[in-house]
Amino acid sequence: MKKFLSVLTVLVLIFTFAAPSTADNSIYEGVMVGYCPPTLTDPWLALIASKLREYTEAVGMTFLATEGNANIQTQIQQFENFIAMGCDIIIAQPVNLAAYQRVIEEARSRGVKVVFWADDPAFDVEACYLSVNSIQGAMAGEMAKKWADETFPDAGPGSIKVAWLTTQMDSRPTARERCEAMINTVLADERFVQVFRKDNLNDTPSALNAMNECLALHKDVNVILAFADAMAMGANSAVMADKSLDYSKIAIFAGDATDEGKALIDQSAANESVFRGSVISGEGDSYFIKGAEILKGVYDGSIELNSVFFADHDTHNTVGYVSTFDAAEYARNYVSPYK
Repeated sequence: MKKFLSVLTVLVLIFTFAAPSTADNSIYEGVMVGYCPPTLTDPWLALIASKLREYTEAVGMTFLATEGNANIQTQIQQFENFIAMGCDIIIAQPVNLAAYQRVIEEARSRGVKVVFWADDPAFDVEACYLSVNSIQGAMAGEMAKKWADETFPDAGPGSIKVAWLTTQMDSRPTARERCEAMINTVLADERFVQVFRKDNLNDTPSALNAMNECLALHKDVNVILAFADAMAMGANSAVMADKSLDYSKIAIFAGDATDEGKALIDQSAANESVFRGSVISGEGDSYFIKGAEILKGVYDGSIELNSVFFADHDTHNTVGYVSTFDAAEYARNYVSPYK
């Protein structure tokens, strides 16, 4: 079972994240951090890379990010390259979690610190920084239900048609959790019926193609549930390109949001977009600042092995949904299902 953070560690981290740092950062000068995301064409993953570079380089670290091409063998090769280059910390975000175990164990045997970003593996790592994917998915589904309440007040059973755009459900447990929470939340309501599903989408172009396929079969689709805003933006482009559709009767909801995604959501208030809501991870740059502090703590030893941290989750939407999620409370009750 994964160890919980000690009360002292939690208090130190809360203070660090909340207040300007006055500490001497010379210990981090020259520390090399490597980031292996599934792809950098996804706006959210590209934003993580950009913001982590900003906040790690501000304390003297060197930050490197690679394009994974949504291919686990490519990611493993990149991880091995980071080990050979002498990286002190490697951020792991694999498209296939189990396939990463060997290279993670090799890295740690050489003294490399490993931080998992978005996944909680069954093997030892220095720390995990997690979104609560079941909560994110449920929020997307709840936003869809709130929108349907206003748009289709007299909807009968099976009258609201749903398209489901997923990613890596067979290889990443957390991705499965988010995707399944989305669809299960809406299908628990008899008004909704799933009419289309497309799996293993990784970026905006693949989601655009999937949505075009959906519209060719189901022009009367109402709700599109997408794993992330990269997929939501692709689906939105496909819908908005079809001028025969009634945009007021279509809504897309997703599990995270970039500034570009938020701008599209804002436009949906006037039906100039159908991307109407997404989950966000904290206000401003707090998500990325917290991530950078975790990297510092892993390097300087102030964070215990197998520590787990959670992002805050709120929503950006035009349907009037309000989140009640409390990340601190969730963390207090968390027990890893994998260790």
